[in-house]
Amino acid sequence: MKKLIYVLLIFTVMLSGCAHINIRDMWFKDYKSARKQMESELPKNITERINRLIVDNQYSGSIYINYKGKEYKNAYGFQNIDGKIKNDNDTMYLVGSANKFITALMIKKLEKQHKLSLNDLVVNYIPAFPNKQATIMDLLLHKSGLKPYEPAPTVNSLEQSITQINQVGLDASKIGIYKYNDANYITLAKILEVVTHVPYETNLEHMIVKPYHLEHTGTSKNTVLQSHFAEGMQFKNGKLNKVEATQPSAFYGAGDLYMSPSDYAKVVNAFKTYHVFDRATTLKMLNYTEIKQRYRYGMHVKRGYYRTRGYLYAQDLLCLFNKDYTIVIATNKVGVKGKLSNSQMMEGIKKILLKSKIK
Repeated sequence: MKKLIYVLLIFTVMLSGCAHINIRDMWFKDYKSARKQMESELPKNITERINRLIVDNQYSGSIYINYKGKEYKNAYGFQNIDGKIKNDNDTMYLVGSANKFITALMIKKLEKQHKLSLNDLVVNYIPAFPNKQATIMDLLLHKSGLKPYEPAPTVNSLEQSITQINQVGLDASKIGIYKYNDANYITLAKILEVVTHVPYETNLEHMIVKPYHLEHTGTSKNTVLQSHFAEGMQFKNGKLNKVEATQPSAFYGAGDLYMSPSDYAKVVNAFKTYHVFDRATTLKMLNYTEIKQRYRYGMHVKRGYYRTRGYLYAQDLLCLFNKDYTIVIATNKVGVKGKLSNSQMMEGIKKILLKSKIK
């Protein structure tokens, strides 16, 4: 009798633990599905541990790892809430603020081509800009003093964003002080267009996509690649809900960019190995002694590594890199109670890699 009661208790606990899991998520326990997308040069014992961590946390997304020259790619879950299309290594996620790193690279390229200087006043390119003394470098470092950017419901283009930013104006107390603000990088996107006389998308194609052989990168207006776009999903009130990307074009240069983790990693790998800029330029961009601020050029300086991250419309892309590794993970499902967040997932993956004995 006691044995029967014990079995019934276990069964009840199992049922209660599954109560908030959508039936679509049950495939996460199927390791065969995960392995179909796997491309790996890492040892099997390491990939199995990474795979176990991800699958056990009902992750929906794609990952890219390059650790000491050995690559690993994999994908999990579904591209949208319908559950008809599984994520793969080509799925493109809305990278959110990780877009700022890409915008910063394009601005820096224009400087290297002597088409602008980072010391130029912003008003030289956007006469209505509210801070008449702000430089392009102030925008890169979030020191312009612009008031926080929250797009009005009607804003859905770069021109409309710039008009709103100019009208909203300044917080005089923040001029010259680091204050993270999407408006700074949206303004940089406009400067790109003014200098080159072509749209942001064209600059992206010529300065990033083609040079680094990207295949799954584009803004929300890229109709050719839209079939690869992930759709955001969020757990709320015990069920999975679709999150519409209602205004991505209100974040040009600061969030309106879809990329696969593999493509994002290609840019990062090119940058850190001096294939975007020469060694001296790259080290100045990375070195804390050159820019005495943790945030610069769309990335954060951390202890032993660099970090870019973006979250927009329930999609979350996170990248960590240093000389030994580049790790990019992106998810389109957030808010699962009792499961690791994207940042926690990254820490788990990094811990597995750093404990390995790969030379």
